[in-house]
Amino acid sequence: MASCSDGDGGVSKTIELTGDTQTTQILFADETTTNDGIKFTATEAWTATVSEVATTKAAAGRVDWIGLSAYSGGAGEFALTMILQPNLTGKDRKAEIRIVCGDITIVILVEQKGTKEDGTTPESPDDPDVSTDKLITKIEIDNYTYAGEFDGTDIMEFTYDNQKRLTKMVETGVDETSTGEEIPTVTTIVFTYDNNKVSYEWTDVENGVISPYKPAGSITLDANGRAVSGTGRDYEYKDKVEEYTFTYTLEYNTDGYLIRSVRVVGNATSSDEERLTWTNGNLVSVWWGDGYGGDSNPDVIDRAQYGSVLNKTNLDLNWCVALNSEGFDFATGDTYKMFPMLGYTGKRSTNMAEKILAWTGGTSTKDDYRFEYTTDKDGFLTSIVEYYNYVISNEQSNWVKENVYRITYNK
Repeated sequence: MASCSDGDGGVSKTIELTGDTQTTQILFADETTTNDGIKFTATEAWTATVSEVATTKAAAGRVDWIGLSAYSGGAGEFALTMILQPNLTGKDRKAEIRIVCGDITIVILVEQKGTKEDGTTPESPDDPDVSTDKLITKIEIDNYTYAGEFDGTDIMEFTYDNQKRLTKMVETGVDETSTGEEIPTVTTIVFTYDNNKVSYEWTDVENGVISPYKPAGSITLDANGRAVSGTGRDYEYKDKVEEYTFTYTLEYNTDGYLIRSVRVVGNATSSDEERLTWTNGNLVSVWWGDGYGGDSNPDVIDRAQYGSVLNKTNLDLNWCVALNSEGFDFATGDTYKMFPMLGYTGKRSTNMAEKILAWTGGTSTKDDYRFEYTTDKDGFLTSIVEYYNYVISNEQSNWVKENVYRITYNK
């Protein structure tokens, strides 16, 4: 069931469990974390992986219902937290956590029951009601530096047509030059609707001067109102500004959730692919890139973890604010994520994401962002506090406030 193996015959141990940590841990279906976690001491660098325990090879797959607070580290004392999604399947499920340090591997079996302690099955949360007349009209964004100092406020304002469709977003702010000069900026994004097509064009104005570079995107909808293909225009800012175009296709499962996107830049003969995984109505991971070892390398994955706050605003603020890692940026074809924000990429996540774990290369991931939410009496978001994990070293992280979003509605 679980083991600790020493390739040097047990002469010296590079890693040992501490604090009464058990190598078999059993949780009920509604338990989403453990009190004590996995405690251990390591004398050198270590890595952790999570894999599914299945009775047959064909039944095995990626584990999207359990995550760890860290997947690698250096020497020292550690306490990893396990974060689980509620088990709504009615069946027991098992995962294996392997922590490798030098020649020693610690294996911990985690079993999450299909029922709660009282023997009942947890109920699936209600889908958020997004057919609302309560529309977001303004979001004020307070910005902060890595030192935690206030760094100004940007204002986003939203305009709708009589069908409650977003027609324009305008963001105003101030940029500061290297000499300390403050320059006013205005970004305007205009949306147009034409039968089965939705488009946007982006215009920047800096210090009264209109930029000639205008990112744009367009999608084609199927009979269910979902984007199935798209095109876009964007720019690379290197020694000089270079324009490029791209096309992409989107695929959905039978439940209406987006599960795959394939993107081609310019006239390239190769494509980039992203695969999305959903659990309990929430988007929990995206496998992304242009190969990176294929299915044999499960570490090229960005993950999201969710709380109980419902995602019920008219604009999907998961895509607008929370799902902000590189993998999620590319997951829906267009990196600006305008169309998922508008609800054109299938069913949305039921809840708001509370933490983003981003791939950082090799076998490493990092808790990149976490979010705190405030709602009104009807469950609509009124503020979002965004924290960024500013890593000082392998052993130390520093959560700093990056943005505070204050949300205003028309009613």
